[in-house]
Amino acid sequence: MTVSSREPLIDLIESALHITRGLETRKFDDPRIVELTPVERLVIQYLERTPGASLHDVAAEVNLQVSNASAAIKRLVDVGLVERERDPEDGRRMILSLTRRAAENLGRVHEEWLRVVDGAGLEDVDVEVALRVLRSLDGWIAANRRATQPT
Repeated sequence: MTVSSREPLIDLIESALHITRGLETRKFDDPRIVELTPVERLVIQYLERTPGASLHDVAAEVNLQVSNASAAIKRLVDVGLVERERDPEDGRRMILSLTRRAAENLGRVHEEWLRVVDGAGLEDVDVEVALRVLRSLDGWIAANRRATQPT
């Protein structure tokens, strides 16, 4: 990476962090939305992409200690967004999945996020390029995090 390409990349990373913080701290207009912590939101996002994951899968993917992942999952179960079932292939293992309520909650959250950014003047092609760049960075960071974690 050249020196000239580093500053825009740092700006991109800082902008992504700022956008995330802005959305995390925003109060929702829809009173039916279940408010989640940033960690709970990451767990929900992972389970949306990976239904049937285990507690250890979630902890590894979200980069949490198992005890912290367990606490987040317990709250999500308590508020009816996640359900646990015994793995039919390994009765010692619990598999996690989102409930219908979680899907409805995500839909409402996504609607509000779209209203927040409506009018920003983004073209579809700009969003596609930004998404490709952010997913690439996310994948790189995740792969390298796993490569450096002790086993």
